[in-house]
Amino acid sequence: HLILAVVFTVSSYATTLYVATTGSDSAAGTSSAPIATLGRALAIVKPGDTISLGTGTFSGAVNTSVAGTPTNRIIIQGAGIGSTIYTGGITVDTSYYTIRNITFRGQSVTFSAVDSCIMESCEAYRGFNNFKIEGKEAPSLLRILISLLR
Repeated sequence: HLILAVVFTVSSYATTLYVATTGSDSAAGTSSAPIATLGRALAIVKPGDTISLGTGTFSGAVNTSVAGTPTNRIIIQGAGIGSTIYTGGITVDTSYYTIRNITFRGQSVTFSAVDSCIMESCEAYRGFNNFKIEGKEAPSLLRILISLLR
């Protein structure tokens, strides 16, 4: 008798989703076919993924809907201070996010009752009118490294 064993493995790989001012929200989110908005990237992100915002100015109020995990954070990363500018409001209401290398102008970033979120190497200019940390546990679980200019 011949016994045939078929083994299926399911792997989960972290992905980088690319967002560019020249992108399209119907694109795949690759470096050669970037997405146009942070909102679209947040709709399809998975734990462990990185959302890479390119150079330019991005806008639009967005909310997170997918949480990262302690071992698979979700990263929203700009191309660098002054290179990636975000003018829309971002509400992080799910846990395990890192936001870095973005210049914020004119709108709010709100961390609402989340665990272990990090904001690092970001700039906020005049007009950055609402940086908020909400929820009873948020202040003790949130590390913020932010440079306030002017």
